[in-house]
Amino acid sequence: MQDSMIILLLTLLAAFYAEAVVLYFFITTKSFIKNSLKTKAKVVDVEQVKSGKDLRLKLLVVFKDQLNQEVSAKINGTGLKSCNKGDEVEILYLKNDPQKAKINDFSAIYTMFRLVSMMSAFLVVVAIARFLTEK
Repeated sequence: MQDSMIILLLTLLAAFYAEAVVLYFFITTKSFIKNSLKTKAKVVDVEQVKSGKDLRLKLLVVFKDQLNQEVSAKINGTGLKSCNKGDEVEILYLKNDPQKAKINDFSAIYTMFRLVSMMSAFLVVVAIARFLTEK
């Protein structure tokens, strides 16, 4: 019984830690959006990266920042089904650091937040299931 309580407490501790990470990603994502500008960027290079069964895109894009200077940035193509050299994509970039850019797409912007949220929810469910089965 004592070993199962320790496992339960460790699972809950991991879930609370994951929730703190979720909060961190939520705050940093909101901050990124608040401090970004939206623009169109031209894709100059596309790299396809195989990750297990998934195929992810890494893009090199060029765009003009708020000072009308040309900026190049490497970004994840999360949220794009396909992309080719010469395509135009809508991005968000940080006003004070234009090389930090993301595709202007919900899944691209909130990827880490969603992944950690799912992990956290899973840990909470495991902790509750263990608690209920121990009685």
